[in-house]
Amino acid sequence: MPGLPQRFNYWSSSELCSVGKGDLFHVQNITQWEDLNTFLVGLGYYDTYWTGVAAEGHPGLWVVRSTGFELIPEAVEFKEGSPSNSATNLCLAIEYQADLGRYQWVDYPCSDEYVIVCEYRTCN
Repeated sequence: MPGLPQRFNYWSSSELCSVGKGDLFHVQNITQWEDLNTFLVGLGYYDTYWTGVAAEGHPGLWVVRSTGFELIPEAVEFKEGSPSNSATNLCLAIEYQADLGRYQWVDYPCSDEYVIVCEYRTCN
């Protein structure tokens, strides 16, 4: 559900997605990232969105919370200087870069408030 008008911290965002039988979004490869980026830009949304990836207390070790697997760095496009691997920036978001006309991944404190993109869980 892209573009909820309210902003939430990372943990509240994750909980809201979970209540709706989903998770904060993540991508598994660069094609999925490019497709999502194109979709969001096409909608005209230029907010910062939380992703389903956090360092879980270990700066630089990015884990997809819904799977427990480490993020594949080649699956995303980080903003220059990101991730900072700071002890305070433990959650990943995507942020629109007006000069590039697309989103890039950034790391921010989990207490910051951004909007949500949930992906619904599928049963196999």
